[in-house]
Amino acid sequence: MRRRLRRNHNKDMSPNELQHAWQDLPHDVGQLDTLEEQTREWLAQEPRRLRFPAGLDARFDSAGKPARLRRLQRALGAALAIFVLLGAVDLFLLPDILETAWLVRYAILTPLVLVCLLWMPRAHWERLRESLAAGLILAMAGTQVLFGMLSDAAPVQQFDLVLILALLIGNLVAQLRYRIASGFTIGMLLLYFAQETAQYEGRLVEQCLAAAGMLVACLISLTVRRNLELERRIAFANGMLGAITQRRLANANENLSAQASSDPLTGLANRRELDERLMRLHRNAIRQQQPLSLLFIDVDYFKAFNDTYGHQGGDDCLRWLGGILRDGLRRPMDMVARYGGEEFAVLLPDTPPDAARKLAEQLRNAVYVARLPHESSPHQRVTISIGVAGSVPNPGALSSTLVQAADQAVYLAKEEGRNCVVMVS
Repeated sequence: MRRRLRRNHNKDMSPNELQHAWQDLPHDVGQLDTLEEQTREWLAQEPRRLRFPAGLDARFDSAGKPARLRRLQRALGAALAIFVLLGAVDLFLLPDILETAWLVRYAILTPLVLVCLLWMPRAHWERLRESLAAGLILAMAGTQVLFGMLSDAAPVQQFDLVLILALLIGNLVAQLRYRIASGFTIGMLLLYFAQETAQYEGRLVEQCLAAAGMLVACLISLTVRRNLELERRIAFANGMLGAITQRRLANANENLSAQASSDPLTGLANRRELDERLMRLHRNAIRQQQPLSLLFIDVDYFKAFNDTYGHQGGDDCLRWLGGILRDGLRRPMDMVARYGGEEFAVLLPDTPPDAARKLAEQLRNAVYVARLPHESSPHQRVTISIGVAGSVPNPGALSSTLVQAADQAVYLAKEEGRNCVVMVS
């Protein structure tokens, strides 16, 4: 996946930003299908539009937001640097309006641009931020042209380069959104026409030739701008398809892992997961010298229940009981599992035996008062027998010892008449 990210890397988004956009994919299969369909439909378009469907476009915008901010800051900073440095040129080209030029340049526009540069990272409306940046670049270029038109000393054509630089900064450095870039380019054309009208007053042919050159420059810069954005979108869309495939594989692996560690009937942990958790907690209890307790739970007269209500009724009973046991646990570290058949187990880390017995009695009573009918039971309802075992394990002790103790305790509970709790030390 990382290799694909590097291949799709472009100047609009860093690999980390692209990876974040793709890793934030939904797990829901339906949503993944929708994203994949939208992406493939966009890639199949001829010609491709500079806009994705709504959901995909939001992801593209979110992924590219930091890079767009950096580009705007660089572009506006470059334009400001050129604008400030041109103040030195004023000494030679604008001696007759030098005081006015420096007042506008250094006392008005420069502070305004600096304030906007500081405000940009805090702005939430991206289109407003880009529009403002485009307007400020236009304002700096337009001010320079206006100085040339007002001064009797400066040849106006000397400021053609300023307009070309501003055009390149806006379209190729800032890389404004295409619609904003189009408006920005039109604004640059209007500035150029105003300048050329003053320069070639009365010389229509020369004016048209000069305007044609600027028009070609505008069209080329806009075309390059569009192609850059299109390439980024194609790279993003291809990366999205790869990420969707990765997400599907990850979902499949997660499902397999969940199936391997959970009981398909009750949704609880299975015996394998219980054994693995017990071994880890047992080692930790030895190391920390903390108590560890285990409850073994058996459904009373379950064979008779199956004979009376059928295997489907028995399955429903086990699911019902699993829900009661799960709801009866209050700590996230506690674990309930289906041990096999009608047997359940509850693992209680950092729990002394007396507290475990108290919880076992609460679980037994919760099942009893729920009154799930069981005609073949002396209590006329489903009941459970619970065996409790727990201790602070000694170094070198085996986790199987705790299992054997809990199994012995539940056997004694059944011997004592069922629907009771027995604890062994």
